[in-house]
Amino acid sequence: MHSPKQYHTPLSLSQNFIRSPQLIEKILKKSSLPRKFPIVDIGAGKGMITRTLLPEFEKIVAIEPDKQLFEMLEKEFQGRVNVVKGDVRFMKIPLYEKYSMIGNIPFAYTADIVKKVLFGSSNVQSAVLFMQRDAAYRFLGQPHDKESMQSLRVKFEWNADILHRCKREDFIPQPRVNVVVVEFSRKWQLSIQEARIVDNLLAFMFGGWWKTAAEGFYAFLPKALVNRELSLLKVPLNATIRELPFELWEAIFRLLEKNPASAQKIKGASMVLKSRQDTLQKRHRTTYRPQEKTRDSAKRSFSGKFRPKKSGFSRKSRSPR
Repeated sequence: MHSPKQYHTPLSLSQNFIRSPQLIEKILKKSSLPRKFPIVDIGAGKGMITRTLLPEFEKIVAIEPDKQLFEMLEKEFQGRVNVVKGDVRFMKIPLYEKYSMIGNIPFAYTADIVKKVLFGSSNVQSAVLFMQRDAAYRFLGQPHDKESMQSLRVKFEWNADILHRCKREDFIPQPRVNVVVVEFSRKWQLSIQEARIVDNLLAFMFGGWWKTAAEGFYAFLPKALVNRELSLLKVPLNATIRELPFELWEAIFRLLEKNPASAQKIKGASMVLKSRQDTLQKRHRTTYRPQEKTRDSAKRSFSGKFRPKKSGFSRKSRSPR
């Protein structure tokens, strides 16, 4: 089986090394990383983070894809750190117990790495990541940004917030974007079945062209149940999908768990949306932040609207209206 293609990105976009160990010490003090668990340094680079972790963590794994940097790390930390050559996006972490992760991740691969960290293994209990600010906001959602599929998916399993706001001069070379440190702490581990329901729910709602969130929910849940939840959380009927509080999404998920017939109506939505997205041209996450889609732009991006049928979720696309 062939590994996905690994594309090279200019140094200014992918590698910005931390200038001072004092910054890492400050972040470790602010964080709630459990010292009893092993910790993985993602993209260890020149070893600045790994070096700072040594006095506080007994078991450390440092992952570095660059051959020259890997050899330098292996020589310096021989016998004290398990230095592994590889790209965290495409490898299995060599740990079989609960562990934490930390890393100054390449900005060009933020989405791929964050998804691997948060959803790649149920053993990951916490993570502290240096991230491009705008990308971090998209993963955090409210109160930093409007909710997205990414931010909502994260909130079903993780508590997350900004731990520290970095200065550009904290890095060599200085990045052209703002950088923040985000801490993720696991709050829940979804079962396979629960994860499918969540993924289908988010795909059905964000993949459709609903004028309001209520319109989308009515497509697979009884109107009375939806209105009750909206009323309890004081959410207006005209609220859009990205304006909804996470508590409402959680309530809708619980309703789907209790109503298998409703869950059946959105079955397969995640697969359909993924196949549509795979046909779109992938845009660079670091240099481009897409504007909020208008109804017309959504029509150009997707071939049809999700419409449930009595027999279940329809995989056939419809022509845009």
